[in-house]
Amino acid sequence: MLPSTDKPPATITVYRSPGPPDQPTMGKMTFGGENPLCTLEPAKVNPVNAGHPAIGAGTYAAIVTMSPHMHYASPELQKVPGRENIRIHILNTADQTSGCIGVGEYIGKDGHSLVNSKLAFDAMMKWLGTLDTTLQVVVMDA
Repeated sequence: MLPSTDKPPATITVYRSPGPPDQPTMGKMTFGGENPLCTLEPAKVNPVNAGHPAIGAGTYAAIVTMSPHMHYASPELQKVPGRENIRIHILNTADQTSGCIGVGEYIGKDGHSLVNSKLAFDAMMKWLGTLDTTLQVVVMDA
């Protein structure tokens, strides 16, 4: 069944925490207005994977598709200026992303990693599986 476009889109919101622009971008995520999780994105300046900084704040349509790199389905943000294949996926450290958003249950003791990423991702995907509407991802800077 295709998602309904008659209803408002379901929303995943990423709230970025303030921090040095040359460090991984940490934050919080909610979906369905609840279910707070933690996020990790690359640094905004000089990311570990050169040329792949955190994406700009904004509202992006998203669809769940099979990732050719990770070989599992994940939300893919659409029409990200100057970028392709930006997803929300499982990851623990900034070197595991090329601009994507990682999700975890909490931030590691080092302040720059995620813990229990697969469990958090599975909870998000379970929620996505209940939707009968389109999806948007809102990324907000502090």
